[in-house]
Amino acid sequence: LVVMLMELGRYDEATPLATGLVERRMAALGFDALPLALAGRAVGPEAEPLARVLHTRGVLAYYLGRFREAAGYYQESLRLGRIVYGARHTRIATTETALAAALIDLGEHARAIELLDSALAIRRAIQGNDHPDLAAILVNRAAAMQPLGRWAEVVADSTEAERILTASIGEDTAAVTAARNNRAEAHAEIAVFPFATPLLA
Repeated sequence: LVVMLMELGRYDEATPLATGLVERRMAALGFDALPLALAGRAVGPEAEPLARVLHTRGVLAYYLGRFREAAGYYQESLRLGRIVYGARHTRIATTETALAAALIDLGEHARAIELLDSALAIRRAIQGNDHPDLAAILVNRAAAMQPLGRWAEVVADSTEAERILTASIGEDTAAVTAARNNRAEAHAEIAVFPFATPLLA
């Protein structure tokens, strides 16, 4: 419900629900301080639930447009997640993708691409090459590459994302449209600036 309300732009309704959800989760886990204050001390059994709380806080901050705050929560969630799960787990890929989205909105595209590269490698190793989760990462990576002028890579990522999504969820979806739009924009840029990609690579 919280995510649906935020996607509809109904932040006044979503914020108290999301905040209450996080506070109840923290209380159930026995946390009595802000999650970022606890994160530096969490290395034992509390690390895993705290990583989830931090991720939830990041989601809330992101949907409220507080991208720097969201990035901070995601970074700490990622650090704790690596303690709990190791570096090659789907939960790590999920948090890396979320952190990358915040960094894209902050204009930190190169760093976002590094995280998305890692998330993509994890997903491919665990889920194969045709899972819809890969498509979401590919679309985000294509978006991160656009400001850097890496148009050939935008085309490649968008084409693969479109293939995966069309096969898994059908053609008439917003996700497929986003992939096609990325690819069309890249083709237009390559046509206008045919030497841009090799010069910027």
